[in-house]
This record gives sequence, structure tokens and C-alpha cells, in this order.
Amino acid sequence: GVCVGVLGGGGVRMWRRTLRAGLGVRGMATKKKKSPVPPKEIDGKTRFDLRPFDPFLIDSPTPYAYSDKNELLEYFRIMYRMRRMEIAADNLYKGQQIRGFCHLYDGQEAVAVGMDAILTFDDPLITAYRNHCQMLSRGSNVKEILAELTGRYAGVSKGKGGSMHMYNRKNNYYGGNGIVGAQVRWHCRSYCILRGQERDSSCGNSPLLWTFTGTFGCWSCFRSQV
Repeated sequence: GVCVGVLGGGGVRMWRRTLRAGLGVRGMATKKKKSPVPPKEIDGKTRFDLRPFDPFLIDSPTPYAYSDKNELLEYFRIMYRMRRMEIAADNLYKGQQIRGFCHLYDGQEAVAVGMDAILTFDDPLITAYRNHCQMLSRGSNVKEILAELTGRYAGVSKGKGGSMHMYNRKNNYYGGNGIVGAQVRWHCRSYCILRGQERDSSCGNSPLLWTFTGTFGCWSCFRSQV
């Protein structure tokens, strides 16, 4: 399927409602029947209990996950690299080495790393304009991303895209979209293209969307920066 990250501020209210439901704020969380307690360790991996939440129109995930030291350290290394890259980009922007917009992702690294933990490069990914760290997780490197931010030809989009338009077609990453909300329609359009229906004018109509296969993610950049 096609995965899209909807990162714009328009999802703040929805994110708050979801967060309250997950944390049990205002009594929105629903108590569920107790299930058998899973083992604390499986194949050398330790169980981590998660706070349960109520999903919408999908099955509830298990309220626990298994991981080990090496896997968690790798997640930390990637997030640390993302944070240091964004701090460097922030300094370059303040030093007027980056012109135009510079939408930073610091504070949201866990979202990108968590998504990529269950995705592969065979899963097409589309995001909004806050996309530096997704570009890094999709096979690019810090040098190419900073080069793009500073308008150099060595950048991921040859210096023409800047902060909001980064792409890696080889690894099925299609941006990076500068217009708020544009990634949602492009997500649906790309679904048609991947199905070989790019010339079909009905690709934006409801019948096709009813058979749509994809995952939409929405999280708030506001909460991560507070």
C-alpha cells in the first residue's frame, strides 16, 4: 500500500482528541477485558507494556511490544542523527545560509523512526513539507539534505527543491509537498498511477476510493515543539 504522513497543523485538534483518548483524559479511554499476560521475554527480546487506546474502524493493536538492546540503540542512533541534522539546519537558517522556508522536524523524530520500523522501501511514502527526517530515513544522507537546504547542486533535488520538496524515487519517497494538504490528493493520485490508471479521470471519484489501500498518518508538530 501507499503510506502518507499528513504533518500539517490542521491535524492538531484531531491529535488532541486522539491523545486524550489514549491517555484516559476526561474519561474518554474505554476499559477492556483482561487478556492473558504474555511472556516477559521471547527469543531474547523483552516485553514493553504500552498504554492501550481505542482505534477507529480498525482492530486494536496489542498493548505491548518486544524489542532488544541492539534494536533500541539503533532507533536511538537514527533519532540522534536526525536531531543533530535539524539543529545544524536551524543554525544555518539563522546564519542566513538557508534561504526561504526551513521547516524543522526536531521533536518528531520518533514518529519517522517508528513508521520506518514497519515499512520498507517497497512501500511508497508521501509526506507534507516537514520532511527532512523522512528523507534521511529513506536512504539519503545528512550531507545531501543540508546541500539541498543551502541550494547546492549536490542536494537531493539538485538544489531546486529546498526545505519542502525532497524526493527519492529510487526508494519510493515522493515528497515533500509545499502546499498544505496537497499530499493527501497526491497520495490518492499516485495510487491511481501505481495501478496503471493515470489516464482514468475517475481516479478522484468515490468508487475508486472505496477500494483504496493505504495508511494516513497525522500528528501535531505543535505538541512536539512545546
